[in-house]
Amino acid sequence: MGTGFPKRSCSNKKIERDDDSKKSHPALDPIPHLKVAKAPQLRPHDIALDWRALTPQGLPVHPELRPWHVIQIVRLLDEALTNAVKHADARRITVSIETLTDASGVDYGRITVEDDGKGFAIAPDDPAVAPGQKAARGLRNMRSRAARCGAELELASGAGGTRVRLKLPRRFPDSDAAAG
Repeated sequence: MGTGFPKRSCSNKKIERDDDSKKSHPALDPIPHLKVAKAPQLRPHDIALDWRALTPQGLPVHPELRPWHVIQIVRLLDEALTNAVKHADARRITVSIETLTDASGVDYGRITVEDDGKGFAIAPDDPAVAPGQKAARGLRNMRSRAARCGAELELASGAGGTRVRLKLPRRFPDSDAAAG
């Protein structure tokens, strides 16, 4: 008796990946795939996307990394890319993924999204500032997502563009209680 679904054939074809995805932490595979997902959004605006793994290993391995951490990170990066498209009038967006070593010799990951757009004035972290402002909601969400992962978010913006830098924690929290 048939299932009503078309039959699928399986093959042993090797799936080729972009070199960037080979360098990244396996649990963070959705990050390089964001590059592919964003291409249709960038193309009509003639925005170039430069995606770089600055260190051979990409990001350090985090055994405690959970899917909800990855979701928060991917959504934060998606928001940064979307903001560059919608508001910056950028011609180029650069995403850099790297592992750095702190003063105590411990590795940590850092993801940076930079654009060459017009920049904007960054409001202080105080949620009481411009509470009804629609433009600030995305930035508040980005800060919240970083905090939930125990990461540090740095925003810098000026006439030469905007930089969103996410410093991943040495150890991801067991729950999203890190948002405090």
